[in-house]
Amino acid sequence: MKLKSLNIYSFHVRAKTDWLILELISTADIKGYSEITMSNYDQRTALISSVKKLIKILSEIDKCVDDNLNAIDSYYTDSISKLDWNKSSDTERPWVKIFLPEFCEDIKEIVSSLCYNRINIKQMWYQQYLEGDTHGWHIHGQHYTGVYYLEFPDGCSKTEVCSPYNLKTKQIDAVEGDLIVFPAHFIHRGLPNKKIRKTIVSFNFDVIANTNDGLPALNLNLFK
Repeated sequence: MKLKSLNIYSFHVRAKTDWLILELISTADIKGYSEITMSNYDQRTALISSVKKLIKILSEIDKCVDDNLNAIDSYYTDSISKLDWNKSSDTERPWVKIFLPEFCEDIKEIVSSLCYNRINIKQMWYQQYLEGDTHGWHIHGQHYTGVYYLEFPDGCSKTEVCSPYNLKTKQIDAVEGDLIVFPAHFIHRGLPNKKIRKTIVSFNFDVIANTNDGLPALNLNLFK
């Protein structure tokens, strides 16, 4: 479903509680509704702003005319309906220009929890899975890989990660809106997807250990 517009309605229910109703309208004029109950007025404006930005990111991705991936051989079994990996170093893509400012602080928090000061994001791209799509076992070339579950309704296929140390596998119990990071040399895959569309944003980054170069701590050095 491609989005045409988004409306947000607010209803005051009782003291310190509002209902926010999201109305999503597709290009085929199909309407969908979602309810958010708010009891923290201080976060109300921030929440509305974030929801609008997420919908805008997905809308910009829907506008993209990009490649698909279909590779089946003795090494790979890949079928991804839509992705822009071939543009993964381009920071001028409309959806990237919305995504990076919105999630910059979240990425910084994760980097800080890993006890690093700065990172260098090398690539960022989206992948969109339809029914039957899958991404076989693979690794990435940088120090760490991040995955943001932008569109991940119940029933979507999970990400499965295999530890190179003991070969144990684990399916990540992510929900829509989660952002995960793991070492890029961990083998991982996207299991075959169900009927519901799944959209993720992936990015690769290297950590920068030198803290004596005069740059501020947690400077992301995006795509440098």
